[in-house]
Amino acid sequence: MKLALNSLCSIAVCCLLSLSCHSSAATVPNSSTSDSPLVPASSLTVETMKQYIPNRSINVQTDLHANPKSEADQSRIFQDGIDQLASQGGGYLEVPAGEYYINGVCLASHVVVRLDKEAKIHQYIPEVAIAAQKVKMNSVEKLENKHKKNKKTRSKTKESKKKIRKYNLYTFLIGSKTDPNPVEYAGIWCEEGMAKGYIPAYDNGGIRFVLINHAKHFVVSGLEIFDHKTAFCTIMTGGVQPNPSTYIPVSDGYIGNIVSHNCHFGYGLVQTQGGRDIHFENLSSEGGVALRLETGATAISDDTAGTLFHITGRHIYCQNGDKAVMMSPHTNKNGIVQIEDVVAESCGFGVHIGLGFVNKKNAALYPGITVGTFAKGSYIRNVEVIHGNHAQIRNREIRCLILNEPSKVPQSYKEHYLPFSNSVFTEDVPSIAPVLYTAHDYEVELSNVTWKGFKYLKDLPFQRNKKNGEVDTPKKYW
Repeated sequence: MKLALNSLCSIAVCCLLSLSCHSSAATVPNSSTSDSPLVPASSLTVETMKQYIPNRSINVQTDLHANPKSEADQSRIFQDGIDQLASQGGGYLEVPAGEYYINGVCLASHVVVRLDKEAKIHQYIPEVAIAAQKVKMNSVEKLENKHKKNKKTRSKTKESKKKIRKYNLYTFLIGSKTDPNPVEYAGIWCEEGMAKGYIPAYDNGGIRFVLINHAKHFVVSGLEIFDHKTAFCTIMTGGVQPNPSTYIPVSDGYIGNIVSHNCHFGYGLVQTQGGRDIHFENLSSEGGVALRLETGATAISDDTAGTLFHITGRHIYCQNGDKAVMMSPHTNKNGIVQIEDVVAESCGFGVHIGLGFVNKKNAALYPGITVGTFAKGSYIRNVEVIHGNHAQIRNREIRCLILNEPSKVPQSYKEHYLPFSNSVFTEDVPSIAPVLYTAHDYEVELSNVTWKGFKYLKDLPFQRNKKNGEVDTPKKYW
């Protein structure tokens, strides 16, 4: 079944092709689409970046005596190497084969961390985070014991948990929010094959393998990351906000040839809170969302401002996750997003075009702020969606599936999904539909959309579609 949709403000759709070249989540897939007209938002790649990096290097083993077999924290060794290169005008920090445990390593301008394909980078959990985690666990246990028998005070447990201090971690940082100057021409890459990254189980905050906060001209490429369903996306781009009305996103970047495994349903491989002129290519995520264009972390008092501008993507794949691509502007007035060649296999949805909205916090901060949008000209083309039985599903999507028009939802769907409808999310359930389209105030073109294996598509209505506090008539999936 195949359908071309050039104007899709009010319809939710879905799609698919074949999966002959997508047999493994560990292999970044290539679409069968050729001669794509998409022009990348950035001209940077591993090869083009090299002209900006001086031809000098420091080897973490032979020059800095890093131990490739130690589980001790070697962050200081990596940081010293980067600082030395920065003092000389830049160069390559060479990371040969071996296993290294690091935390909070900050890149500098004109410095690249160049990883051997046999290099394995582990996120090190510092003692302060371990101690805080123990305090948190003890505090939570005391709260639960105090309130578990008293229904009137039980809600206090949830509120008190939010006040317990968390320690968010990152393996690599490109540009600090506290630095007045951005990091320019920096990167982390493996040129032949993929270096490995490991994120351990951690529940006292979140972990990002690469965090890009204040940077211009960057490349991240050639990584395979093994997660433990920790909070936060594997890679995140953001920006700095010098005052409430101004946001400066990271700019001119390439993020590509990245694979992630075992991602948290609410996060995934990449999240772009902020960015200008960034190209994403060959992203593959097992779990969560492969490319999450969600700009909800930063509200701007200038109601005409946004945080994402001129974003392009190609060859985006997600398996056993939530969605392959998600667009959610919250209150930000974002620019154009253009994405081609998307494949979702056994996900809740293939693509989600989300509505803008104003939460209570932002409404109180900036009275009169309005819902966010993406600019006219945004599109997602060449989408393939394969139904599967190992999707990650949010509970609110299950409830809407059953409640919007219950007479048209097959009984077999009701029987399968109802047991999960009270959980925050559930895994290993059937895909719901190829596309979730809830946007009201902006349009995204969807074209060349195909799908396979959705047994109830013609009769399955589903739309969580709120506007002005009311629920609209449910729209339908084909």
